[in-house]
Amino acid sequence: MPSPLRDLVATLVVIVAQRPLWALPPQRTDDLPVLRTNSRSIDVQDGPRLHKGGWVVLPEVALDVYEADRTLGPKTITLISDIDRLSFEVTPGQHYDFVILLDGTTRCPTRISTLRQAPIRLSASAGPDVIPFSLDRGRIMVQARINGSKPIDLLVDTGANATLLAPSAIDRGVTVKASGTAQNFGLGGSVEIETSANNTVDVAGLRWEHEPLLLHDRPSTAGDGVLGMHMFDGKVVEFDYDRSVLVVHDALPESLDGFVRVELGRAGPLPTIPVTFHTGVSTVTGSVIIDTGATAALFARRDFAEPLGLYGTMPKIGTGRQTGIGRGSLESDLVLLPTMTIDGIDMKDVPIYLETADHETSEGEGAVLGMDVLRRFTMVLDTTNDVAYLKPNASIGDPFERRSGGVPVAVVVGTGVVVLGLLSAVFLWRRRASASR
Repeated sequence: MPSPLRDLVATLVVIVAQRPLWALPPQRTDDLPVLRTNSRSIDVQDGPRLHKGGWVVLPEVALDVYEADRTLGPKTITLISDIDRLSFEVTPGQHYDFVILLDGTTRCPTRISTLRQAPIRLSASAGPDVIPFSLDRGRIMVQARINGSKPIDLLVDTGANATLLAPSAIDRGVTVKASGTAQNFGLGGSVEIETSANNTVDVAGLRWEHEPLLLHDRPSTAGDGVLGMHMFDGKVVEFDYDRSVLVVHDALPESLDGFVRVELGRAGPLPTIPVTFHTGVSTVTGSVIIDTGATAALFARRDFAEPLGLYGTMPKIGTGRQTGIGRGSLESDLVLLPTMTIDGIDMKDVPIYLETADHETSEGEGAVLGMDVLRRFTMVLDTTNDVAYLKPNASIGDPFERRSGGVPVAVVVGTGVVVLGLLSAVFLWRRRASASR
C-alpha cells in the first residue's frame, strides 16, 4: 500500500522555505524601494547562486517573504525582472522591505528575510559535526528534537527543501503551534496543509532556530517526518554509509584522496548530477536529482525519458503506480538498464523506473537518483559551490535487487520527483489571521 507520508513528500515538499510566516507586514510602503516587472517570474541572485525564476509574484499575499539562502556573513541579493533589477546588501538576522510593482499598477509588498541562519554548534569542540544515522528500508534516519522534545526519527532527504512533521511526531510529545497554511498544486490535484513558524530543531550537536515546519495529518510509515537538505545550506555534508554517519563540515576537507569531483546542476533548489544510460541500443546522458528520500536506483518522468530514447530499449521486468495528493496517479514500468555510469564509474544490471510511455501524464518532468545507487558511494556535497565528490564504498559491487512485480512506493515517490519547474508542483504560503500577524 502507498505510504501516505511518501505520497505527501512526493507531491508537497518543494519550494517552501521562501514563504515564512512569522514576519510582520510593513506599516508603510510609500518610501520603500521598488522593483518594476511585467512578469510574475523573478530571477534571484542570492549571493553566489542564481535562482532562475526563483521568485513568483503573488499580489494576493499581504506581505510576501523571500527567505534567503543560509549564510554566515554579509552578501548581496539581487532581484531581476524582465524590465528592472534591485539589489540589497544583507546580513544574517535581518529583514529588508520593498515593493514589486506588477504591470505598472499593482503594488506587492515584499520582504527579504535572513532570519533563517546556519545551525549553531551546541558544544565548543573543534572539527566537523558528526550525525549518526540508521538505514530503515533504505532510508537515512536521524534523531531530532523539536522545540526541546524527546528524540523523534526524521528522514534525511536531499530531494526536499522543507522540514515536515507527521502525526506520530505530535504523538511522541512534539509541541508546535500552527501559524498558517500552505497550498500545494501537484499530481492529482491540490491540498492545503498547516504550517508552524519559528521552531527550534536539534540534531546531534547542531541547533537550527527560527525554522518553519509543515504539519501533516496523515500517518507515516517513514519515521516521524522529513528533514530537508535546505537545513545544511552553506555547509559541506559527507554521507558515509560505511560508518553510518553524516559529517557536517564548514569547508571542504583537506584530504579528498580517492574522490572524483563532479559538477552539479540545480533543479529549482535541488542538486542534480549527470548520469549516463547505456541501454544496449544507445548511450545517452541526462541530469537527475540526487534524492536520498527515494529508495530506488532511478525514477524518470516521461519527458525526461522520451527525448533520451529510453523507451523500448530495455527489457521490462515489472510495473508500478504512483499516487499523489488528489485522485490522479502515475503508472511506471520497471526496466533493466544494462549499464549506468556516474563520472566514469559503471554499475551493471540496474533496475530503473520509467513513467509509462502511453500514460496520460500529469504535469511535470524530471528524474531522481535514489538510495539503491547513492548508498554505494561515499558522497561529499558542497552545497555552496554545487560540487559533489564521490568515492565508491564497500557496497559498490553489490548486485541490484530485481523487483519482478509491484513497486515499493518509496521507490517511486522520492521527494525530488516533484520540483518547481520540473513537475509543476509548488508550495504557496497563504496567510491567515493568526498570532503571527
